[in-house]
Amino acid sequence: HIRIINNTMIDCGVGMFVPNNYYATNSYYVGSSLIGTQDLVMRDNTMEDTQNLAIWFYLNARVHDAQFIGNTVTGTPPRYAVYNQDSSSQSFVAHDNVIHADNPIYSRSAQQYTITDNTITGISDASRPCIYALNGHGVIRGNSCMDADGGIRITGVRSGNDVWIEGNSIGFSTGRV
Repeated sequence: HIRIINNTMIDCGVGMFVPNNYYATNSYYVGSSLIGTQDLVMRDNTMEDTQNLAIWFYLNARVHDAQFIGNTVTGTPPRYAVYNQDSSSQSFVAHDNVIHADNPIYSRSAQQYTITDNTITGISDASRPCIYALNGHGVIRGNSCMDADGGIRITGVRSGNDVWIEGNSIGFSTGRV
């Protein structure tokens, strides 16, 4: 179990980095049923003026049941707030976060996701979605997307997988046309 709870990170290039950990991905050390980073919980953290990524699941990180809950990404928006880099990410949850970022939640092929009840502010750029998911399946529910002009973008859903998108709001701040 890994717990990252109630921390403040200011002016970091990357707030939390989950790499490909040889000892967590080699069956000699962990057994074949536990390969990867298991049961990672990141809760109630504040990332202020993070320059590139608030949370980064790196190539071959092999995360299982990662949870990003109740965190705040504030200040100068990072390029990515929650970034899954490849399909080795088995499952992740982004729930009840307050996020301001260029690309607030960006999942590049995580296999399963639950993205719920987040308050998200973008950078008023139509090329930047509030939530982006490539190739995975899961639930996107109850999120509030403000000035994340690219909306919710889902692509590459594979046969036999379901994506549920419901109860989200997408809008613009007062004074914008």
